[in-house]
Formats: sequence, structure tokens, C-alpha cells
Amino acid sequence: MTEWRVNDVVMTAERGMRGPVFRILRLGPAAPAVVIDVVDRLAWPELRGREVFAAALADGDLVACGRDPAQPAARRDEDLTEAERAGVEERWTAIGPLVDDPTQPLFDPDRSPALVRAAAEAVGVSPHTLRTWLRAYWQGGQIRAALVPRFALRGGPGRRREPGPAKRGRPRQGDPQGGMNVGAAEAHLLRAGRRRFLIPGRTLRDAYHLTLDQYFTVASVDAVGRRIVRLPEDGRFPSLAQFRYHTAEPAVVRLRHRVGRQRFDLEHRDVSGRVPDDAGGPGAVYEIDATIIDEYVLSRATPGRCIGKPVVEAVIDRFSHCILGLHVGLQGPSYASAADTLARALSDQTAFFRSFGLDVDDDECPRPAVPKEIVCDRGAEFTGTAIETPARELGITVTNLPPLRGDLKGLVESRFRIVRNDAVKDRPGGYAASEAGTADPATATLTLPDVARVLVGFVLKHNRTARLATPPAGWLAPDGRMPSPIEAWRFGVERYGAPRAADPARVALAFGRRGRASVTAEGIRFRRLLYDCPAGRDEGWFLRWNGRRARHVDVQYDPDDVTTLTVLLDPDGRTAPARLMPKFARFESLTWEEAADLLAFERGGRNAVAAGDMEEELRFRRDAHAVDATARAARAEALAASGRRAPDVSDVRAARRDEIAAARAPRAPTEIADGSAPCEAAEVAPPSRAGLLWSARTRSLRGDDP
Repeated sequence: MTEWRVNDVVMTAERGMRGPVFRILRLGPAAPAVVIDVVDRLAWPELRGREVFAAALADGDLVACGRDPAQPAARRDEDLTEAERAGVEERWTAIGPLVDDPTQPLFDPDRSPALVRAAAEAVGVSPHTLRTWLRAYWQGGQIRAALVPRFALRGGPGRRREPGPAKRGRPRQGDPQGGMNVGAAEAHLLRAGRRRFLIPGRTLRDAYHLTLDQYFTVASVDAVGRRIVRLPEDGRFPSLAQFRYHTAEPAVVRLRHRVGRQRFDLEHRDVSGRVPDDAGGPGAVYEIDATIIDEYVLSRATPGRCIGKPVVEAVIDRFSHCILGLHVGLQGPSYASAADTLARALSDQTAFFRSFGLDVDDDECPRPAVPKEIVCDRGAEFTGTAIETPARELGITVTNLPPLRGDLKGLVESRFRIVRNDAVKDRPGGYAASEAGTADPATATLTLPDVARVLVGFVLKHNRTARLATPPAGWLAPDGRMPSPIEAWRFGVERYGAPRAADPARVALAFGRRGRASVTAEGIRFRRLLYDCPAGRDEGWFLRWNGRRARHVDVQYDPDDVTTLTVLLDPDGRTAPARLMPKFARFESLTWEEAADLLAFERGGRNAVAAGDMEEELRFRRDAHAVDATARAARAEALAASGRRAPDVSDVRAARRDEIAAARAPRAPTEIADGSAPCEAAEVAPPSRAGLLWSARTRSLRGDDP
């Protein structure tokens, strides 16, 4: 049999139905039992016959209540505010002498009213207030915590008051009897008016006036039968303040309308989730993005020339935060740079780090894995058809985010900020974001490969030593530390299984760089560079003959080295190597982006040289025109002296011999303009015997006279 005690909560259970819930205030062997309803706001202690109450408990008509609905919240005394402590002291001072004295007839229905009135007069409160305090004390378990004032419940938060006949609020100035109480029906009409009439171009006051005209006017007919619509004459219609109050939208909706949905989602939405929650394991979701880093670099092909700031594109695993792929170049975000970054992310990480001279163990890098999803922005490289083919071949879903929603790929975005702070701003030529307006390109020191080497080293350090702010579900380290990205990757593989393995051949086929080259007589021309292919030379690709048709071949190339090409001979997979022509040796070992920059630089240099030589070209033309003018004048003078209209062309050969003889004849001494002695005419050597024989043979062949 259950042993019942004071303050136990019981409820009636007649015929299986739950009834009122009571608290036992007094339970003795001789006196009647005293109970109080803990739910009723006007309840007062009730006396129950000892035998009847004991029988109900024994028969199961009263059963224990599993949960105490009136139990006050557990709060320490130091957690209470000053006002709450004062309220408890005031109430306990008033009711303490009554409830602590067992001789007081507080439960006697005939004597308790007079006792309550006397106690209320003694402490200066009304009997109703004292009864309220006593009721709260009994219903709450007869403890002091039940007397804590419930300030949060005052005013009915979240509940609308039903209007009564009396007008609430202060009277209107000039119309004390005007105005109305807005109930549920009136509030519904006000909200309907706002939705209907508050459109772009209208103010809230305009919508208020239209709402009054539509829903709160009274129609009548005058003496001549005309229909008249007007507001109630007694002024019973809502005010503009009531219209604004009852149609106000929630704060979230107002903020979204004010700043716009995109900016709201970007800057004001809650961020209560965790990044790994929607990843599904390592290698499942990759984020990719590109940015310009704050560092000026020098050209490797033309030392001492600043070529601006490089562009960095990165791929990061959403679950483990491992940076898997990195591309450093000069061109802006494009499919080519995205393909290079993804190819590196899906390739052997150990070989990638070792290619930069870094000492890496095999277990310090994630295994190549093909993701299920790639999260990216809406750049042309991810929205065009170029990305569709490799994604379809590898079974990858490309998710394009809405505009201005970089927060949905915040992992890779935040890593760019870390790169700037930890690996860029302290390098020669680098600067902090706050110094962007004063950065000097003349401080550039590193070349593009130098920057790539630094950033690849940072990636290795990040994967080894960075700590996740929120560990994956189930992570528990003996020393309580957070996992590093590579540790999170290993943990995810053990917990969720290994991701899909990446086949190097398929990855190279999907993301490999390919292009179309033309075969010319000089060699294979690809992106303005010429290559020699021994296999093509043997097949006669470079021969010239009339009717030769243009030929094009498909090539595959390494984006980091322009020295060699791979010519794709046929669909069966036959290939042939091609190497850069010797006259383009200055481009060897450059990346394609560096080669494009050097070609543009040389093209600009040629234009600059041509502009510098223009003055010399003009001088030559002025001198030539002066000679032409002098010759024309001499020609005109000679023709006038001979009486001819045109030069004599009857015997050109004889005239030519006479001119040659005159040129060979000794010249008379020439008088010097300054009066010095004239120079002797130079002696001309007589012709040799061989020269005379050759001249005679020439004349005989031409038929000239001897």
C-alpha cells in the first residue's frame, strides 16, 4: 500500500477519467484531511473526512500524479533579483505567523475569514491580496519559493485582451467620446486592409485611409434617394496608431523587408548549425572558390618587372576542413583554373607536396577521393557546359549557390582570410587588408613560383596543425583537444567509411588540359608558340606544296610547363611528344600564364619600339622628298635646254656606257670653300687584262660594236 505524505499531489481517477489535481496540505490520524486544487486560480483549502479520504486512497479513486503542475521553478536565492527578494520577504512577513502556528484555525471555513482580515489589517494589505499569497504558498508546496513574484506573467504577454464596453486608453483630444476598442474581428479587417492596399508607391497612411473607406464606413440614403457613405458619426473607428499596432509584422519580417532577402540571409540570419552536420563524412562535399591575394609579384621571365597580384583558387573538404587543391596563377577565375584545382584535389596529395620539395609522409595526406557534391558560386566556369562533362563522367553534383550568398560556402571563404593574415601580409610585397590604399607595387620581391611554394607550405601546415572549432559528432580525444583537419579526415573515414576512390586515368581524362593546334610549315602552332614533333615531321606534316590544306591536331598540355606538348594522333590513344622550337627557348619552364604575360609584354614592347622609330621614319621621308624635288627641277631645266618634252630613250645602253665612262674618268681638282690648297685628283688604276677580256666577251654576246 502506498504511503501518502503531506504535499503529495493526487488526482481523481473515476472510471478511468482524469479529474482535478489536489495537493495534500494536512493528513493526520485524527483530524480531517485538508487538500487544495493546484490548478484552480480561486481555489481554497477543503476539508475531507478522514475515513472517506482514506477509503478513496485505498480503493484507488485517488492516485498519485506523475508530474506536479504547480511546482515552482528551482532557483537559488542569489539568482533572484532585488525586487523578487523583496517580494518574497513581504509575503512571508504577512503569512508566516499564520502558516507557522499550527494552532491557528486557518483551515476552519467559519473562522478563517476573520483571521485573514485581521492579519491583512496588521500588515496593511487587502484581504484579497493576503488570500492570493496564501493560495500561492499552498498550491506551490508550502515552501518559500512559491512566494517568488512572477513578474514575467504580468500583462498577459503574447495574449490579446478581449475588448469590453468601456473605451481603453486615454480620451482623444477634441473628441473624448471617439475611438473604439479593436477586437479580433476589427484586427482581422485592419490586417486585410494592409495586405490589400499597402503596395509599392503608397504610404501606411494611404493604406489606412483606404482601409477605413472599405471596411469601417456606414452607408445610408438621404431624402432624395442618394446613397451616402461616411464614417460613423459617433467616431467609433480605429485610429492610425491602432492600424499601425495591429498590422505590425514580426521583427524578422520587417527586417527582411527593409534590407532585402539576400542581404538578410547573408548578414542577419541565425547561424546555429555546424558545418560538418550536412557533409555526411569526409570526401563527400567539396567547396571551391577563387580570390586575389594581397601581394605583388615579379615576373620570372623578365626579372625586375612587377606583374600584379596572383589569383588563388582552393578546394576544401567540408567535413574535415582539409585543403585538398590549390592553384596559383595570373588569370582570373576560369574553367581552366577550376579544372586544375579540382584535378589536384582528386589526385595524389603526397606527390603534389613533394613536387615543391616538402617532406610529407603518406599518412599525412588524405587519399584521393571523388566527392558527391561540389559547392561553388555562379561564375561562368561553373554555370557553363564545360563543367558538365567531367562532372557527369565522375558522378559529381555541381551545386551553384544563389548570388550574394558566400556564407553558404563560408568554409573556403574564411580560409582565404586566414591565408591573407598568416601567409601573405608579412611577405615582401604583401600587405594587410587595411593597407590596401597605400600598398606599393615597387615592394614586389617574390615570383609566382615563390608565392606558390609559400602557399603550398601553408596548406600543409594548416592540414597538420589547424584546430576545428567544432569537432565532428562522436569525436573524443583523451586530452580534450580539438582535431586537426587530417585527424578529422581519418576519424571520418573510420566512422563513416572511406569515400569514393579517384581513378587517376579518369581524373586526367575529365580535367586534363586540351586544346586545338594548327600544323604549319614552321611547326605546330599552339597559343602563338611553335613546337617540333618528330613523328609529324616523318609523316610530312611541315612540307609545303601547292594546294596544301590546313591541318589541325588535338594536343594535351601541362598548365605548369610550356616546354612540351602531347599530340593526340587518333582516338585509339596513340600520342606523340612535341617540344618547343629553339627560337622560343626563352619560354622554357614557364607556366602558360607566365608565357601569356611575356607574349603580351613583348607585343607591347614592339609597339613601343615602333612608336620610338617613327621620328626617324619621318626624317627619311623628308630627305627623300627633298631629293625628289631637286631632281625634278634639274630634269625640267635639262629638257628645256634640249628642247625636248621627255628624256631620250632611243639608245639606253649607249647612254649607260657613257655614264660609266664618265664616272671612271679622272676628276679635276676641286676648290675648297675655305681657300685651302685643292686636292689632287685620285689616280684610277688601269683595267686588268682579265677585265678587258671579260668586257669584250660581254659586248660580243650583246652584239655591240667593238
